Amino acid sequence: MEDIDTGEVYFSRVACKLLDIKTGRCRDYPCRQQHVPDCLSLREMKRHEYSWLPPTCAYRLRAEGKNLPPWHYLICGDRQEVHRRYRSVQHFALSEADGHAIDDHLLYRLEDILGEGDQEP
Repeated sequence: MEDIDTGEVYFSRVACKLLDIKTGRCRDYPCRQQHVPDCLSLREMKRHEYSWLPPTCAYRLRAEGKNLPPWHYLICGDRQEVHRRYRSVQHFALSEADGHAIDDHLLYRLEDILGEGDQEP
């Protein structure tokens, strides 16, 4: 969510209704824009537009010339490592489908939930 006065971006614990929180994956990725018309395609965005993404997002890290953390699937090859390290949405997200209002669950710093860096759980 973006503050219209300051331009500051706030994250929310509320996730898209299509997100399967247990797996961290979209329930209908190929047809997501039919269900959620304003769903973004990160691949179609320009690198300078990634600054609003979470600080651990691979797209953002790569655009900033930073390394991916050791728990990232592209580094470790294990899709469960992100969950074991408590770095995934399954540990903090709430589903929009359950009626949660985005502005009732704003996070002023995503790091307050996920922590910073790649510390152990």
